[in-house]
Order: sequence, then C-alpha cells, then structure tokens
Amino acid sequence: MKARIRIISASIFSIASILLIGFFGLNSIRRFDESGKWVVHTQQVINEARQILLYCADLETASRGYAITADSEYLEPYHAARANINKSLKRLKKLTRDNAVQAKELLQLQTVIEEKADFCDSINKLCTTEGKMAAQQLISGRRGLKAMASIRQKVGGIIERENNLLRQRSAETDENYTTTYQLILFSLVGSVLILLVTFYLLLRDLHIRSANEKKIRDNEHELKQFFDTIPIGIFIMDKDKKPYYANKSSMELMGIDTLDKVNLQELSNIEHTSGESYQIPDTSLDEAFSQRGDIHRNDLVMKRDGKEIHLSIRSVGVRDSDSKISFVMSIVEDVSLQRKTEQELLRAKKFAEDSDKQKEIFLTNMSHEIRTPMNAIVGFTTLLGDTALTKEQEDYLDSIRIASGNLLHIINDILDLSKIQAGHINFETLDFKPAEILEGLSKVHSPEISSKGLKLAVSLADNVPSYVKGDPLRLRQVLTNLLGNAIKFSDRGTISIQVEKEEENGDELTLAFTVSDQGIGIDADKLPFIFDRFTQADFDTNRLYGGTGLGLNISKSLIEQQNGAISVESRKNEGTTFRFRIPFKKSEIQETSESVSVNKGNKTTAVSSLKILLVEDNMLNQKLALRVMKDFGYHLDTAVNGREALEKLRDNTYDLILMDLQMPELDGYQTTQILRRDFKLTTPIIAMTAHSLAGERDKCLEAGMNDYISKPFKFDQLKMKIDQAIKSAGTAPQQTVQHPGIKKQLEELAILLEKSNLMESKMLIFKLKSQISGIPNIDQTLFSGLEQLIREKAESAALLEEFHSLNATLNQKLRS
Repeated sequence: MKARIRIISASIFSIASILLIGFFGLNSIRRFDESGKWVVHTQQVINEARQILLYCADLETASRGYAITADSEYLEPYHAARANINKSLKRLKKLTRDNAVQAKELLQLQTVIEEKADFCDSINKLCTTEGKMAAQQLISGRRGLKAMASIRQKVGGIIERENNLLRQRSAETDENYTTTYQLILFSLVGSVLILLVTFYLLLRDLHIRSANEKKIRDNEHELKQFFDTIPIGIFIMDKDKKPYYANKSSMELMGIDTLDKVNLQELSNIEHTSGESYQIPDTSLDEAFSQRGDIHRNDLVMKRDGKEIHLSIRSVGVRDSDSKISFVMSIVEDVSLQRKTEQELLRAKKFAEDSDKQKEIFLTNMSHEIRTPMNAIVGFTTLLGDTALTKEQEDYLDSIRIASGNLLHIINDILDLSKIQAGHINFETLDFKPAEILEGLSKVHSPEISSKGLKLAVSLADNVPSYVKGDPLRLRQVLTNLLGNAIKFSDRGTISIQVEKEEENGDELTLAFTVSDQGIGIDADKLPFIFDRFTQADFDTNRLYGGTGLGLNISKSLIEQQNGAISVESRKNEGTTFRFRIPFKKSEIQETSESVSVNKGNKTTAVSSLKILLVEDNMLNQKLALRVMKDFGYHLDTAVNGREALEKLRDNTYDLILMDLQMPELDGYQTTQILRRDFKLTTPIIAMTAHSLAGERDKCLEAGMNDYISKPFKFDQLKMKIDQAIKSAGTAPQQTVQHPGIKKQLEELAILLEKSNLMESKMLIFKLKSQISGIPNIDQTLFSGLEQLIREKAESAALLEEFHSLNATLNQKLRS
C-alpha cells in the first residue's frame, strides 16, 4: 500500500513538472511570437518613414525639373509622388495609431509635408503662368530647402525612436530565451529523476502483485475444475459484461470451444422467443447488478447448427468483500422439449395475425385502386350520355353502364363480405324515419322498375312510429339488396315492401319487413342454401342474371349482428318473399307538424360564382370533376395533394373543398386536421374517396370534414352533397328544441371541468353524444366555449378527442 502511494505521488509530481514545463514553454513561445510581431511592426514603420522621405525628394526633384525646363513631362512624376506620399502617410498612421507619441510626431510630419507640397504647387503654378524664370526666382528663396530639411529631421526622429524600441525588444527577447532555456533544462532533469524512481517502485509493486495473482489463479483453477464436474451449464460474466468463466456443460450447450476466444457478439445467437437478440445474460445482468436478486428468464431460444434450442437462464449477483456485486453467475438449462408445443402455437398465432393484417391492407388498397378508375368510368360514361350519339353508340353506352354497374355491385359485395369476416362492421345508433328509407329506395330504383314494366307497392303500417333509433345505413343496405334481387329476377308483376311493428318491450320495439316479388322463384331444394356465400339457385341463374351470390349472405349477417332474423319463402315461377325482423330502440323525438313539414319552395340553385377547391391526385378524376363542376355552373380549382392545397388556401378563399383521402405527401385526413387546427378554416369539406371500409365516414367526420361521398358516385348525389354543405354553412341557426335536460347536463359538464374531474367529464360527454343524435334542430351555441374550457382545465388529449367526436355528431345532425 505504501509503495502504491509512493508511486502515485512520484507520478503526480512528474506530471506536474511536465505540465509546468509545458506552461512556461507555451508562455515563452507566446512572448517570442509577440516580440517577432513587434520587430516586424517596427521595421514596417521605419520602411514607411524612409519611403515618405524618398517620395518627398521625388516631389522636390520633379518640381525643380519643371521650373528649370518648363517641360510638362515632369508633372506626371510630380503628381505620382504626391499620391504616394498620401498613401504612405495613411499606412504610417495605421501602424502608429496605438502610440500617442508617434501619432503626434506623425501629425507634425504631415504638416511639414503639406507645407512642402504647397510650396512645390506654387512653383509649378508660377512656372505655368509666368514662366520658368519666375519659378526659379521663387526657388532661390531657399524656402523649399528649409521645408525639406524639416521633413528629414521629423522622419529621422521617427526612425530613431523605432530603432530604440527595436533594440529594447531584442534585449527582452534574449533575456526571455535564456530564462526559458534554464527552466526547461532544470525541469527535464528533475522529471527524468522522478520517473526513474517511479519506474523502480512500479517494478517492485508488479513483482508483489504477480505473486498474489498466481495464488488467485491457482484457487480459480481448482474452483473451475469443480464447476466442470457439474452437469448444468454455468456462465459467469464480470461487471463490464465480459465473459469470465463458462463450465464444460455450458460451453457444450452453446457450442463454445474456449472462453478466451469468445466475445458478446459471438454469443448473440441466443434470442428471445419474440425474435429480439439476447446476449448472455443481457437484461438479467443489469437487473442482477442492480441488486434485485435472483433473475429468471425461460423465454429464450438459441439457434445452432440449423437447430433451435430453448433455454432457461437464471442469473444471480456474486458479491465481493465490500458487499458489492462484481460478477453475475448464470445457470443455463436446455428446456427445448417443454417449449416445442408452445413455440408451434406462437408461430400459428403470429401467422394468423400477419394474415389478417395483410388482408386488411389488401382490402384498403383494392378499394382505393378499383374505385378510383371506376369513378372515372362511371363519370365519363354519364358525361358521354349527355352528348349527341347515334342509336348504335347509345346501345354501346347502355352496355357500358350495365357492365360498370354490375362490376361495382360485385366490388361492394366482396368488400362488405371481407368487413364482416374481419369483424369490422360497426353499427350506429341514430334517430331516423323508416318512411324516409322507403321513400329513398323508391326514388333510386324507380327508373329501373319502370324500364322493366314492373310496379312497386310500398306499405307502412299505422303502428310504425315516425322515428326509431338504430342504424339507417345498414337497414337501407339490406332493403337495397332484397329489392335489387326482386327487380333483377322479375320480368312481370308487382314488387311489394311492407313494414309493420311486430312487438314492443320497454324501450325497445321490433319492426318486421317483407319484400315480395312475382319473379322466377327458387327451387325448394335450393332454399336451405340460399343464404350461403357464393350461392345462387342454379348455374343458369348465374349465367343469365350474373352476380356474386354474396348479397343475401351479407344481408343475413347484417341482420343477425343487430339481433334480428331473416327467412325466405319461394315457389318456382311464382315469386319469392323475404321476411326479416330487427329490434330498434324507441326514439325520444316526438313528431310535430313543424318537423314533418316539407319545404317545397326552398330548393337550392347553383351559383355561378361558387368557388370550389378539388384536392385529388388522379388526373382522370380531376378531368371528370372539372367537366362536372362546369356543368353545375361552379368554378373549380385543383390541387394534386394536401401540401399543394395548403399553399392555395393560404392565398385564396373557397366556398367548399372536395378532399380525396389517399394522396402523396399529405393525405386528406392530415390536410383537414391542419386546416381546422392551424388555419382555423371553417369552409365546408366533403371527402371524395375510393375507400369504403368500415368506419371511414366516422373517421372523416372526426378529422373535421363535413360530409362524405364514396367513389364512384352519381352526379346528382354530388350536387346534393355540395348544395347541402353550402346551405348548412350559410343558414341561420334553427329554432332550438325544448330539451332542458341537455342544458342542465352541459352546466354540470362545465362544473366538472372546472374541478378537473376528467373521468366523469368524459362519461358525461359520451352520454351527451348519444342524446343529441336524437334531437332535431338542436341549438349549437349551447356547446360554445366548452372546447376552450377543456383545453384550459382538462389538459387531456383523450377528453378533447371525445369532445371532437361529440362535435362531429352535432355537425352531422345539423347537416341532416
């Protein structure tokens, strides 16, 4: 211990001496450098002073030459001398600006030089005007000689002062050099002596340490031999995570020949069962060193020679005499047999999850990639139908319409089936009128029914309430499938739709729907399979009428997922009857004469000055939209992606924005969120998208869009959406329905937010969301100020997201 202290002390003294030498050496170099700079500076001053003296002599010579000869060639060197004198004076001023004495002398020199120059100018002027005799007479007065003598005296004084400074600094440099040399020599000698003493002490200490280490190695060798006899793998690492010891069993298990050649990279073939790398003992080592005790990992697998060996590793810290953990010992066991079944199950689960994910990605891309060109096909087909065509061309165009319609129907069936299989069908709970559903179906299918010479009879029983609460979109989809089949498989007779209330229980009621036709019917032996996927009555049915055989299966799934049921009755060549029942919630909306009245005189007309921005990356759809908007009388501007749309909206104002969802750089969702959040833009935004997966409409509304239309769409549908959005943005608030419960709950919500009670606030917002969907003409001003209060008091992203969902439901209700 004493030897170590002596070595450390000697080393510190040696290092201090070296640092001291370096300090003085650097300081001397700095002074040498400064002295050198001053020598150069002094020499520059002397040179400039001498140069001024030479220029003054040139000035006098040129002036005298002109006075003697009257030759104008002497004037050019005269003027050059004057210019050079001025330049030299400026340089000399710059060099002596830090020396007050020299600056004063230089000012005196400048005064004398100016007097000399003025005298020479007088000689030149007199020679020019009165002749050289007059100029020579002026020179003979010896005024110029006196001025020149004064200049020489001033310049000589400056040079003499600089020479004195130069001699003084040279003496200081010599003295500094001698002192530095002596100091360095003394320090080097002392450092060498100290280093020799240190080296001797170090050798003595190493000799003692070598003897002690030999004893330790002998003990370790005996301990390792003992560990090698144990059949369980033992692996030890030091606190630097370096392999310290591995017994024979662990080396055989991990395929290690000798521990001396092993590093952590070579042991990285051990992995978690999740696939992440696990270097022995990795996390276990950290946890063991943090004194957390016995750490056990049994989820590891090692890949070696094309085989997988499952391992269980238990790690524990080994403490030294100071009770600090300096090593970690890991016990390694092969548990492959126990993990084989578990690993197979994990692989199967991962494969299933990956398949579902790939399927969802495929469906999303397929929906977008197919519907985008379908929108152009349907749109341009409609535009082509408005042009002058021959009868043959009209026939071809009708064939294109039929084919594209059939293709779109097939696409919708496949996507709906995939959504049902993936469990992605979401059902809304909204207040709606069954009568409006039936009226809409009649209007949509009226042209097709009339073209086939059929009749449609719609019957709504008196016991059916005006409003019920459920999912109007899914009900419309089921009825559309059944009515579409009835039209497709009927060539004569009447198609009827009947609705009646079947039963009522508490806050729930069940409606029964019947769709009947007098068409081709279905064979009795085919009826048990009619709701199966890809099933039609027979091969001839598919050949004659087309279709995928998915519509009835989808309808059955939608009905059953709403706790309903469907059945079918049919006779060959006599017709088919489908009956289904769906339970709905009772609506709190009470029908009034005001709410059922129809505003017949409030039709929205196209305004030629309406400015619309279309954000769409597909050139064909852009071309189609430009033509359609032109026919509507609207002005259309286009942007190929969200980033370009933001740039246009910074400089322009639009009445409405048509927003595609899937675009490069910035998609429709991101662009809308920026417009609503950063731009504070309230312009109506309608999503025009080829996506049709579950929840797409809700995602659009939650992102801040006002409405949603799926590609391909009909022109009148787009026109209706635009008119509704413009009207909703420009109309005054409607009369509020008397509903004191809503106002009271909003007051409670404000109190909860003030108290930062986030959980109850969120529950109350969720409750309000379900309530306002059933109230027509609700006053939107009741909700003003809540968002700002949430931002100030709640500071909760989840709560704010719930409030945005409430706002989306409110806006949707106001637009309807």
